[in-house]
Amino acid sequence: MKKSLIAGLVTILIGLIMGGILMFNSQEKKREQNYKREQDRIVKYFVENYELSDGDTIKNIEFTEFEKIVETGYWHITILVNDAYYISFSETEFGKELDGSGYYSREIWYLKDKKKATDIENIKIKYIED
Repeated sequence: MKKSLIAGLVTILIGLIMGGILMFNSQEKKREQNYKREQDRIVKYFVENYELSDGDTIKNIEFTEFEKIVETGYWHITILVNDAYYISFSETEFGKELDGSGYYSREIWYLKDKKKATDIENIKIKYIED
């Protein structure tokens, strides 16, 4: 009787551990998908609203920083464009308004009153690892 009780408890414990692992993996995968989706949104926003002052096309974008600043509650994102130009963005949460900052206006121009077509198919994107 004691052996069957212990075996039952061990089985329940193993089931709980396995369930926790599966749930954690599922949440982690969803989080990674959200990060990638947000990075794609930032690339589209950049391509629509900015252009390089030298007239060069945007060939590649690398995410160099993507973190939440706990003290301010803002996400801080930095990208490197064409291996030469840095620009940073901030937002309060994923999907909300982006605020571009930390770039040289002689290198990158903000298109205040117009937006360009959003074609990111030919842009090589290097995503940041979570």
